[in-house]
Amino acid sequence: MLPDIRITILALTTNVVLAAAVTVFAPQLFAHNPLLCMTVAMIGCGAALGTLFRFAANGALLVITFWTLIGHGAALIVLFAGIYHGFGLLHPGPPGPVSIADSLYFSIVTWTTLGYGDFTPPADIRLIAALQALLGYAFFGIIVGLGTDRLISRTDRG
Repeated sequence: MLPDIRITILALTTNVVLAAAVTVFAPQLFAHNPLLCMTVAMIGCGAALGTLFRFAANGALLVITFWTLIGHGAALIVLFAGIYHGFGLLHPGPPGPVSIADSLYFSIVTWTTLGYGDFTPPADIRLIAALQALLGYAFFGIIVGLGTDRLISRTDRG
């Protein structure tokens, strides 16, 4: 097995475990703790981006890079949803915590930079939501680039 594959599996496993821990096992730890929220977000982002930059530097297969990107993207969306669920979101409905489904919805809307405006992050974690939106831009840009490269290489072959 290539060393890059081992690193990829380790980084992806880290993000999946971190997302599960944040979302399922310990969302209450993130309530009113913006420093912990930012730390977990940075660990997840670092694992994802470090793996992708390592692939780019070594010229790894496009297919591996593409599926790694998809896996990290899904794990990061769930990770951010767990942060929003634990910390809380502002919404126009009755006061109280938001559900995990609402947090996942907000995470997807933020990742895609769609921004309906029905939920907003509290002031303490707005930077985390902005980081997620920037990651969404980066991931979509890389996916388009990889897809274009794949199409061009297929056209050149035959």
